[in-house]
Amino acid sequence: MVLADLGSRLRGALSSVESGSETEIQSMIKDICNALLESDVNIKLVAKLRDNIKAKVKTLINDEESSTNKRKKLQKIVFDELCSLVDSHEEPPKPKKLSQQQQKSKTLRGKKQPRLLVSRMLLCLLVCKGLVKLHRVRS
Repeated sequence: MVLADLGSRLRGALSSVESGSETEIQSMIKDICNALLESDVNIKLVAKLRDNIKAKVKTLINDEESSTNKRKKLQKIVFDELCSLVDSHEEPPKPKKLSQQQQKSKTLRGKKQPRLLVSRMLLCLLVCKGLVKLHRVRS
């Protein structure tokens, strides 16, 4: 139920902005940060999120805009920053392909080399004629 509570608190913080004034935006950022901290998010990540939101608000939101346009831009800024908080920016490991011809089941290359690669924390795909096995890292 932590995620449901976090979602309702984030929704409440975003809906608390009506006119888009500076004080409302600051209280919204404060409510979002408090909700994340109570949901056991790392304090360094929350501080980084707060700084990024403040920087984007200064550059993207003007005082002459209508309040509905400001609210939409605020929602977009917060959504983008929360997505970047969750994204690891790393590609998942790609499996290494080893191919061999169909031989006896006691071949060294077909069995021992994938196990060696798996022990080095790599994914390995063994392709034999008519047989496909995926060796995974065991945790």
